[in-house]
Amino acid sequence: ALFSFGKDTDLYKSRRLMIHATGVMKTVGAAVDNLDDLAPIVPVLTKLGKKHAKYKVVPEHFPIVGEALLKTLDQGLGKLWTGEMKA
Repeated sequence: ALFSFGKDTDLYKSRRLMIHATGVMKTVGAAVDNLDDLAPIVPVLTKLGKKHAKYKVVPEHFPIVGEALLKTLDQGLGKLWTGEMKA
């Protein structure tokens, strides 16, 4: 499975999914907070990339994961998720 929680039978109750999702949202938040000054976030994202390389994440995974992230943001932010953000 691509994710450690991929074989969990009930994703709505998956502790591993919740931990992963929380980490993803914290990292996205940190990246957004530092859009005007990327220097603080670059080491964090570099470390994250190296960590994911160990999990054998490959570029072919990016489209499906990216689509899931964008859909999650769309659903979670509702009207705050503007056309400019989607682009």
